[in-house]
Amino acid sequence: MNGGNSLVLGGREKRILSVLAVLFGAALLFLLYLAFVERPGLGRAERALVQKRQGSERAAADLAKRKEEAAMWLQGRRDAEEVRTAWFYQEADGIVPFVADVESILNGVAIEPTQKNYSYDDLRGEKAQRVSVIFTCSCSYFMLKRLLDDVERFPKFLFLERLDFLKTPDRGQTLELSITLTGYRARS
Repeated sequence: MNGGNSLVLGGREKRILSVLAVLFGAALLFLLYLAFVERPGLGRAERALVQKRQGSERAAADLAKRKEEAAMWLQGRRDAEEVRTAWFYQEADGIVPFVADVESILNGVAIEPTQKNYSYDDLRGEKAQRVSVIFTCSCSYFMLKRLLDDVERFPKFLFLERLDFLKTPDRGQTLELSITLTGYRARS
């Protein structure tokens, strides 16, 4: 024995230390690889992921907008169908409801037309037909005002399309008028 502290490794310990040194070196190389080679690639992957997320968010927002637009178009279609069924006269019912409504309005205002002419016009590109009645009458300004109000408030599409003054009176006399009332019939 010599007097100094000497450490002598046996063959087995040398092999264990060699294996541990190799493992430590491999781990160190792996960490260096991650730090210098893989890390920049990871940054590119993160940027690509962020871009994909942003693209996905834009696509989701666009999809939501398109769904909202589709819902608006569907609501518009329902509204148009409601207008067609509730505000238009129906072709299947014939002219009778239109004539009855015109008579009801004129009777409510106490206007008695001297002659009535009905006409029908197909509207190009539409599933509708314009129905008009032209009549002449004598009435006061008050009666004319009430007629205009009743036509405006009527629950169907009924319009005062034309109003011609045939004779304008001097004080207190009645007006001589030619009036065209128009309604619309929906075709099936």
